[in-house]
Amino acid sequence: MKTKMKNGKGRPTGKSGFVKFCLAGFLGCFMLFGAVACGESGGGDIAGGGERRPIPPLGGGEQAAPEEDGSIFDFSARDIKTDGQSYANPNLTYPASLWDAPRAEPDTTGNYVKSSGRITAVNLDSIPYIDNTVAPAVNIPVTKVFAYIGKPESASVSDKVPGIVLIHGGDGSPWWEWVEKWVVKGYAAAAISTNGMKPHPDYTRITGGVDDVDRHLIPVENGGPRNLNGAAWNQTKTKPQSAQFLYHATSAAIVAGSYLKSLDFVDADKIGIHGGSWGGVITAIATGYDSRFAFSIPVYGGVSLDGSYGGQTAGFDPAREAAAVYDDPKPFSLSKTPTLMANSTRDIHFSADMTERMYRDAQVGHMLLVKDYKHGVITMWQTEEFYSFADSIVKGGKKLARFYKQPYSYDNSARFAFDEGVSFKSAQLVYCEKTLPELYPASVPECADWKTAPLTVGAGNEISAPSIPAAAKVYYYQITDSLNRRVSSELVYVGETPAASQTASFTVETGVPASAALVVSPLFTAKPVLQRGAVVTVYGKYTGTADKIAAELDGQSAQRYYGEISGGEFRVNLPPQEATPAGASRTITLYTPNEKRTLPDIKFGDVYIASGQSNMEMRLSGCQNADGSPLYPDEAAAGWSDEELRFVTLADNTGQSRPQEDLNAASWQVASHANAGALSAVAYFFGKRLRAELNVPVGIIVSAKGNTTLAQWLAEDDTLPVPPRFIDKSVGAPAYHRNAAYCYNGMISPLTRFAATGVVWYQGENQPDSYDMLLTLLIRSWRAKFDRNLSFTVVQLPGFDNAQTNEGNYAVSRALQKKAALAVGNATYSVNIDLGRIYTPTLTNIHPSDKKPVGERAADAALSAFYPAFANRVLRGSAPSGYERDGDDVLLEFSDSGYGLETRGGEITVQAQNESGAWVKASAVIAGKKLRVSIGGRIKAVKYAYCNFPSGGFLYNTEGYPAEGFNLAVV
Repeated sequence: MKTKMKNGKGRPTGKSGFVKFCLAGFLGCFMLFGAVACGESGGGDIAGGGERRPIPPLGGGEQAAPEEDGSIFDFSARDIKTDGQSYANPNLTYPASLWDAPRAEPDTTGNYVKSSGRITAVNLDSIPYIDNTVAPAVNIPVTKVFAYIGKPESASVSDKVPGIVLIHGGDGSPWWEWVEKWVVKGYAAAAISTNGMKPHPDYTRITGGVDDVDRHLIPVENGGPRNLNGAAWNQTKTKPQSAQFLYHATSAAIVAGSYLKSLDFVDADKIGIHGGSWGGVITAIATGYDSRFAFSIPVYGGVSLDGSYGGQTAGFDPAREAAAVYDDPKPFSLSKTPTLMANSTRDIHFSADMTERMYRDAQVGHMLLVKDYKHGVITMWQTEEFYSFADSIVKGGKKLARFYKQPYSYDNSARFAFDEGVSFKSAQLVYCEKTLPELYPASVPECADWKTAPLTVGAGNEISAPSIPAAAKVYYYQITDSLNRRVSSELVYVGETPAASQTASFTVETGVPASAALVVSPLFTAKPVLQRGAVVTVYGKYTGTADKIAAELDGQSAQRYYGEISGGEFRVNLPPQEATPAGASRTITLYTPNEKRTLPDIKFGDVYIASGQSNMEMRLSGCQNADGSPLYPDEAAAGWSDEELRFVTLADNTGQSRPQEDLNAASWQVASHANAGALSAVAYFFGKRLRAELNVPVGIIVSAKGNTTLAQWLAEDDTLPVPPRFIDKSVGAPAYHRNAAYCYNGMISPLTRFAATGVVWYQGENQPDSYDMLLTLLIRSWRAKFDRNLSFTVVQLPGFDNAQTNEGNYAVSRALQKKAALAVGNATYSVNIDLGRIYTPTLTNIHPSDKKPVGERAADAALSAFYPAFANRVLRGSAPSGYERDGDDVLLEFSDSGYGLETRGGEITVQAQNESGAWVKASAVIAGKKLRVSIGGRIKAVKYAYCNFPSGGFLYNTEGYPAEGFNLAVV
């Protein structure tokens, strides 16, 4: 039977031409990543020995008949397509084709393997290799990834087995012996080449001597680029992405996972990834970008190298772009793949602090630091913890012991939990009398400076030792369970407190519930913006037994802060932080005595609450022209996207009988094309303008509800001087008096612990008299509840209704909105008198479509009022600031008039009151920054645009902001 693999679209793909490589250079001992090359003894007994024979062909040439159990040589492939890249990074985007089932063809020129008949070799189709920086230029439309593939004897279509992708380090050449180790454990395994090379058929790796790399490697026909002399980091500066080793290597890992998924004897949901050294780097990167992996085991290498001490970090110096592209810890920290990280305490290539940072970042993580752990592939395949960890994820095996309280400096205690049926065996303290930087450079003998001290078991399973050695600079705990599996705690860096004053103790517990005791408020998860320059309280629920919590910024022990747990809740305060630079992000890691939670992708910037009724609630999807076409084509063309502009839109939680502490539902969203239509239009343009002017992250929490009154947004609190008539809940009370706190209890109360800089308020369409008193009460009440002097930006109502000349409730509400804003301090208002629409029998919509100027004017008013750098700019409309008489005429003076006044849209309508009290149309002539009003007689008062819907033209300053309507008495 001969079956060809197909690509994800179901079409056979053809072969590409061959490209020969000229190989040069010697990678050195650690780059070979072989046991012999790195000083490990080994022979046929380690490799399994036995007779060797050429790899049987797969899918071509002479081929044995398929075995009855569906052996590896009978591939019935499944076309498979999954979601693709799981993390959106503009600097690193992999082709979607990698998530399809790749085309595979047999390789008949590779190394010899054992005669078990369960391991073969294939070449998998991968991404293009294009490099115009060399002569002759390289242009390979489809590269080939060499892989050894192994299948357990028990595997069949009806008895599927889990799988694993194995990634070698150094020269990137795979070992069939490593495949065999996992096949024996019951896994389908794919060991891939990541360096465009494969083993020479005449080279016996295990029993051979140390020779240069070219002796035991030959090029893969149409293979990818090499990592000669560890040049991968520099390639981000010198090569196009299509020619970068790490781009091709991680692509190879992803395509190998897709290949295993396509095999009908493999359980597609139970495929892991495992690699060491450079393979560990590739494993960690692929884990962050491919969410399909069921488990991950990066060893030695990983991400977060930048700033660590291993020899591999030296490559960052000439090309720091690599740190932002391939060494980015963010994708890894967002991955929910269970991960076991392992390293030596003193690996000369990748330092332990890098591994620990990964452990802190991991959503579901274990760590193993071993004092005498050698650097090599044989060391890895002899590490039983790796097989056991994989089994615990995909085979229902016993879980590894887990430290659920890390050793903190405030009490130096720790706890860990065993899976049911597993018990404690032993523990030790591992410490060093040098700091981590002092352990490098590489000339220091590996592991020589680390020491161990056994810990004793006391009453109640307390593990203890007399004290931490006085000279210790860094230490950690390591425990071994009854299945001889080891796990390690975080590193403890001894600071100002002498080590001798600290004790080494922790408690062994079993059967600890797997469910999380720590439940963080959703306002701190999923890409939040936190208020810069303010004390930020991180809070949530806690159902465990602890009474302490620690919060750590960016994985730095120097930025660790402590809080309290009581009454089923936790809170911890972070000191004020500066705004996060564009493109950067922060992390907060919470530690309780029983778990760890990392909150990734945090921005510090300015946070606003956008509240009110339906015009604040109105979404961008509702902003349409009269013919139904969408407004804002420029914004739509730009994709609405801004990584630094983020929103939370609260679900309707009105009608709660008492103030709520928790949000009904909330999730931060980054402004993007995908979610723009669901965002508040006013809030979007408010935030976008702030982003453009301040160049800091902006977060907006939209808490709005249509057809609500201001009284319903007040807290029902006896300490507030709210007149009884505004909290009257009786059936016969006016509608705008009923249900005080109807909105506040569920829509504002849950936000009061979250630090914000201000509020943008858009409400008043259905409010009667006394609006200024109610709005003043609301502002003062919210400030008291938030315990902050929140800034308030009040959006004045635009025009509506059919009263074009008569004073109506809209005109009164605008005046009272201004009055309240001026009365409370740290508040302002924006003018929108020229916006809106008239009421007719066929046009009854109270929601003006164009929300862009509403949001932008509110932002400009906030900038002018609350940000000193903008105080001298004219960013708001003009208002009468004084007057003088010139005979019978009145010269009105205006604030915020810029370079002068002007009219737009036709002649403005100004009325004046004559001596008999009648209102008559007046002549209004602009004189620079003044307006001359005359009626041919003495004037007692002047009125402009003081009605529900002004008609005619409007008065503006030269900056384009409309003057507010007014009714001004002239003495």
